[in-house]
Amino acid sequence: MNKKTQSDYIKLAKNFYETRLANDDITPKKITDALKNCADEYRPAYWRKLRNALSYEQTVQGFKKSADRINETKNPLTAADAPLMLKRKIKPKQKRVKSIKQDDYSKVLSKLNKDDKELQAALTIANLVGCRPAEMLNIEVDLPYEITIKGAKINEKGDRGLDRKLTLNYQDTFDIEQAVNTLRMGDTDNFKTDIMHRIQTRLDTLTKSVFPRRKAQMTLYSFRHQLGSNLKASGLSRVEIAYIMGHQSTKSVSVYGDRRTANSKIAVTSAITLSEQQSLIRVNHVNSHKIHTPVHQNSHDFTL
Repeated sequence: MNKKTQSDYIKLAKNFYETRLANDDITPKKITDALKNCADEYRPAYWRKLRNALSYEQTVQGFKKSADRINETKNPLTAADAPLMLKRKIKPKQKRVKSIKQDDYSKVLSKLNKDDKELQAALTIANLVGCRPAEMLNIEVDLPYEITIKGAKINEKGDRGLDRKLTLNYQDTFDIEQAVNTLRMGDTDNFKTDIMHRIQTRLDTLTKSVFPRRKAQMTLYSFRHQLGSNLKASGLSRVEIAYIMGHQSTKSVSVYGDRRTANSKIAVTSAITLSEQQSLIRVNHVNSHKIHTPVHQNSHDFTL
């Protein structure tokens, strides 16, 4: 877990205590009761994030038993034995575009407020490397050709998430460095919401104005799905795809992308050897060989 995620978790937990418990008499039982009582207000994924934040905060405070109790708390709406009337209260997943058409991306860029450097920076990073929004602020750049993305999914057990070293051409690496610096300048404590949340809200407003009739809109995660599609069509093995995407398991490769929606060649490759990648990735998929005809190219020769 990177420092940004740790900081976000602490903020999320403190806000939960203030709004749900009024910061008064915070006990393990009151935390878990309040967590279960608000399950119908959030999508399951966000509820899990909230649970993780509370568990992490309690761990930091030195309350290991409390943290364990929170971790063991099940969402009353999604539990296997949950009554049908509760399951009906589950908030549906946000409709998210899982592929990016170049024409659509161009339209969004043409309507983007030129003064909104933060959104422009986030789109640049998403378009080039398809990382998670939570990972953007922690990208380390080593000019002329290499970047390191700190995995946002890494946990204490070490069985999720992955840091990865990637290679791009010089111009793309330089653009990434400028974009990361822009985001860091805007990452202050002067706002109630963090910078990535504000950026994604502005992107949502922008895309709805560009495509008002669409039910599913482009998000920063859409670029991650698109990278997955492009990687699957590139001929790389599941191990190589998992590494570039920041997965510790080849099973996770199935989550992102469909090679049928690939729209361009990838702009990024691994900066470490395949054997080094294999030492980091768990191969637990039935078909762990090539997804498509191998087409290994140097990322310096093309752009996304």
